[in-house]
Amino acid sequence: MNKELKEILLDIFRREEKAAQVQESRGGYDIGRRSAVTAGKHFDPLSEYISKELQTYGVASESIFWNEKLNIPGWFRASKQWDMLAFHQEDMIAAIEFKSIGSSYGNNINNRVEEALGSAYDTHHAVKYNLYRSEGKIPPMFAYLLVARKESASTRIVRPREMVHFPADKEFMDTSYLDRCRIFCDRLLQERVYDAVWLVYVDVEHEDVEEPLASLSYEQFMHRIKSQVELFR
Repeated sequence: MNKELKEILLDIFRREEKAAQVQESRGGYDIGRRSAVTAGKHFDPLSEYISKELQTYGVASESIFWNEKLNIPGWFRASKQWDMLAFHQEDMIAAIEFKSIGSSYGNNINNRVEEALGSAYDTHHAVKYNLYRSEGKIPPMFAYLLVARKESASTRIVRPREMVHFPADKEFMDTSYLDRCRIFCDRLLQERVYDAVWLVYVDVEHEDVEEPLASLSYEQFMHRIKSQVELFR
């Protein structure tokens, strides 16, 4: 991973913290650093970075959307707003979801899982019923990236809640919240829930960035997207 991308990733949580401080100074406060996410455009630099890389693959700049015109149809709901869309003429190449986790890890991981599965199921049916006008053509791909903060709260070992009827999957026993992110993202890719998945841990305190699995790296994430672009070209 190059220095520019590393700095962009580190800056995501720095921007969140600054946005939270500004909002709190104005009398607003959201539990679990939600104010940081709702107040600041913390993914804008990363969006711009990925957009520029898509352009090197041959996608026209005017065919990449990351700050407007982001709604596409769903099957179980009228529309879904993604974080980035890329097109080749009128055909959608890819839709990308950007997510982060930086606090309230137990609740937020569960929320991310539910969001990701719901969005994927919805869009898979939208493809099935040709809402993206891809019938007889190449269907769009759907990609997911998760930036998780590495700190003491996210690396401590936690056990699944006690369950009466069935035991939890053994893969989740004696794992940290970051481990759960890894299992979640790995399974999203293995089960082809998403066509490309990127997971990265960001340690702001030690200015370190880590990709826990090669299959979930930025390099592999963009390689899959590049292969999709080449199909359209």
